[in-house]
Amino acid sequence: MVIDRPESFSDRHVVGTRLLYRVSGNTAELDAGHAFIFSGGVLTDINSQLPPLTFSSQLHSVNDHGRAVGIKSSSAFSYADGVATGIALLPGGSNAFGVNNVGQATGWVIQEGLWLAFLYTPASANSPATMIDLGHLDANHRHTEGAAINDSGHVVGFSTVGAQSDSHGFVYRDGTMTDLGTLGGSSSSAGFISNTDTIVGSSKTADGSDRAVIYSDGRVTDLNSLIDPSDPLATKGFVAATKINEDGVITVIADRNTTNPQRFLLGIELADVPFCIPEIDLSFKVVDVSSLHEQNI
Repeated sequence: MVIDRPESFSDRHVVGTRLLYRVSGNTAELDAGHAFIFSGGVLTDINSQLPPLTFSSQLHSVNDHGRAVGIKSSSAFSYADGVATGIALLPGGSNAFGVNNVGQATGWVIQEGLWLAFLYTPASANSPATMIDLGHLDANHRHTEGAAINDSGHVVGFSTVGAQSDSHGFVYRDGTMTDLGTLGGSSSSAGFISNTDTIVGSSKTADGSDRAVIYSDGRVTDLNSLIDPSDPLATKGFVAATKINEDGVITVIADRNTTNPQRFLLGIELADVPFCIPEIDLSFKVVDVSSLHEQNI
């Protein structure tokens, strides 16, 4: 049995993982995961193009040119045009979660038990490939992960802080890592950054609730507070935002404590919410958000 699970999309491409199950009677057991890319109407299982003995692979992000990043055999890699290139081949393991249209990538590597967020820049005609450690918000807690990167090379993710090793979302710009703060709770995370430097993610409130948030102009805003209280969807309680496009359309999750959490699209213009499209599950279909925005549903 095969189940295709999309994880990310760009203007013309979709990437994810093809889950291969062994079926015996009434039970199914996961056998392997193969990374795939869907482009030009064709879905390609790329595991056959990876080195021998690559039993499992995943692709987490893809740019507009079809370059994707993910993990194979415990190491981060980049894939484009049938060629897989290692990004961080270290004994402790690594993973890549974000790639921009320049080909730069971010994710994490493990060195001597420490989780380090990285910024990878591919080789060019004039310079070799480079990978730099982005640092940490708290020098006493060295667990940091990069989640996404925009075309300016700005990275977002999370880094552990404080005596309880809570995590805070961060943005890394021009050599400096900045704590994005919380909604008054102990932790937060940043999951995506647009090319206009608008950031979305999640944060805990003072009472421990998880809320979808947008970080803009140095402020953290609960996306739930932007919805008209009379809208039935205001009761959903969005707990995380995972992506925002250049039109201000945000992917949000309504309940992360289930096997198949509900996902929605929110459209924002300034501080307004002109529309909300319920129950569009991006795990199973690709939605043309630009046309939805134009129709002003």
